[in-house]
Amino acid sequence: MATLPDSVGSREVILSFTREHGAVQFIRLQWQDYSGVLRGTVLLVDRVLELLLKGIPFKSPPYALECVVDNSILTTLSQHNRYSLLPDWSSLRQSVAADTATVMCGLEHLPPGLAANNDRCPRHALERVMAQAHSLFGLDLLIGFEVEFVILNEASRQGYCQALGHHAVAGLRDPAYKHIKECVKHLTAQGVAIHNIHTEGVRGQYEITLGPLPPMQAVDQVLFVQDCIKEVFASHGYQATMSPKPFGGDLELATGQHFHISVHGKNATSIEESFLAGILNVLPGLCGICMPRQISYLRLGQYLAGDAVGWGTESRLVPVRKIQSCHWEMRCVDATANMYLAVASVIAAGLRGVNDQHPLTWPDLATHKVADGPLGSLHEKLPEGILEALGSLEGTEYRLAPFLGRGILNHYLEVRQFEAEQMEDMELTEQLDLLNDIF
Repeated sequence: MATLPDSVGSREVILSFTREHGAVQFIRLQWQDYSGVLRGTVLLVDRVLELLLKGIPFKSPPYALECVVDNSILTTLSQHNRYSLLPDWSSLRQSVAADTATVMCGLEHLPPGLAANNDRCPRHALERVMAQAHSLFGLDLLIGFEVEFVILNEASRQGYCQALGHHAVAGLRDPAYKHIKECVKHLTAQGVAIHNIHTEGVRGQYEITLGPLPPMQAVDQVLFVQDCIKEVFASHGYQATMSPKPFGGDLELATGQHFHISVHGKNATSIEESFLAGILNVLPGLCGICMPRQISYLRLGQYLAGDAVGWGTESRLVPVRKIQSCHWEMRCVDATANMYLAVASVIAAGLRGVNDQHPLTWPDLATHKVADGPLGSLHEKLPEGILEALGSLEGTEYRLAPFLGRGILNHYLEVRQFEAEQMEDMELTEQLDLLNDIF
């Protein structure tokens, strides 16, 4: 397996980029770990060019995929563990700080005494799933993210913005909105397609909707967008957070990171039902990847993440909303997930359904109303906590493994169960502050 990108081509990409963006002096090589934390190392541009010229790998810390959200390191980690970073130079973009560019990286694992591999890398898992979608079923997919966020006062950790929600124009007169426009101007200058901006469901909450892209580019882009939003607001003394529950006591305020998924190809309509059935069949297990924190389950409920396994045409009461043929919205997702793995696992579940020709036995719940009561009283409930969700994932792992790879699923479960144990002793307010800082 080739461990280094073409140095000549990579150098030319960087040189061309720095000619266009003359202020850039630093490149931040980034990866997203299993805890959803964006991590990185910063190199001077000249150092990056030197390493490429000499064919020297970009090093990452030995705990690149074994460090959890509170910075604890997996206790079973070997002291000889090593990873190399594999930059995808097509993701190179100028950060909010004009002297810095960022690039997303894959991870090559170099276990002691064994051959190098990328079996643990979330980006590779997504790449692998997409290759199978195309080669086995002739399918291509597009992903479009909805980025919801809340603006907090950095000092008091309380809500800074009280903008009226539900698309109210009054919310666009809030002082916070000028900083959102600053974000959007930077993002569009970096080639990000913004579909719309609006106030979200409750006071102080906004959403930026992104255009659809192939899955890898879509995830690279949403991580860039999240980082831009947080950096812009931090520069003005505020904190933007995408954490699923910024305040523990506010039962209404919950933040998701829904994504749209559409299937394309000459056979797409013929496999539409089995693709959806594959997702629904393992949806409780997928929650262990897409809603990976205990506080994620405070979002369970209609109009939020849903509360039971089900789908509905243009229904926001359920976890999976059908928009049109071969196009759905995944609602049981939040921004604390490793989004490469979240998207890959949903696609893998759909492909398993196609492979098994799984019948769609779940009814369309388009006519279900809030007054009819929770769906959980009629259908299989979603997990009520992260340990239950991880148990469901472990029980359905065999269905996802042929597409995702068993190695990444096993390691993910080990890391996530370790993190859940670490977080059990942390007070709720401490958890909320930590997740607001990171996400």
